[in-house]
Amino acid sequence: MHTNMDLHFSQVAREYRAIRTTDSEPIDYIVSKLNGQKKLIGADVGCGAGRYSLMLCQALGKRFSLYCCDRSPEMLRELEKHMGSNGIHKFTAINSSSEKIPLDNDTLGALFTFNAIHHFSIIEFFQECSRLLVGDGQLFVYTRLKEQNSRNIWGKYFPGFLKKETRLYQQGEIEKGLSEVSSLVLNSVTKFHYQRSVSLDRLVHIVKRRHYSTFSLYNDTELADALSQFEKNIRSEFSDTKNVYWEDENIMYHISNRK
Repeated sequence: MHTNMDLHFSQVAREYRAIRTTDSEPIDYIVSKLNGQKKLIGADVGCGAGRYSLMLCQALGKRFSLYCCDRSPEMLRELEKHMGSNGIHKFTAINSSSEKIPLDNDTLGALFTFNAIHHFSIIEFFQECSRLLVGDGQLFVYTRLKEQNSRNIWGKYFPGFLKKETRLYQQGEIEKGLSEVSSLVLNSVTKFHYQRSVSLDRLVHIVKRRHYSTFSLYNDTELADALSQFEKNIRSEFSDTKNVYWEDENIMYHISNRK
């Protein structure tokens, strides 16, 4: 069954990498935790058009092979082109949900998801991770929390953004979901902070291109009205609209499978 989110991601697939910010810090963190492993099979769940999949493969090198899992065929087509054009071939694209991935038990040494867990059924996803990971496998969940969302440029200045975006988890909700799967053990929680600065014109462009899926939750009239008020809010708050600045926040859960 296709949803409004499926439609959104099919529509933005071709330009998704261009309108989203991709940070290297979470990849550096993951590599530091996986450095001792000589050979590794992993999966990037909710991989989209391959922004972080590519960086993982580049950073982990020849020892690494990756399954790229997403429910959007359009996103996976973009991923395959993106990976191939960058010389990455040790990957397999899988069209699947996050809760039922067509791989055998104990297949993976590592599992990753980047800015996607709010689209998943969290307990079912964690159960699937436990099934797929080998006994000492590792899971990395990189996301934005509901409370972090309220402090970024959209949460502060874009009308209705926080009311529309009800899918994000709070920190306690993720940890509670994790506690339901006894074999998964939380190792650490690491917060990431990014200083952003772009022009108002760029912000307007990425709203119009549905930079976040949250914007697809507005109808056309709502989005136009909200964008107009957003521009007024930014002009009122920032004297230099070529330099609109704020801090983005994300969080990484590092989890081990202890079967």
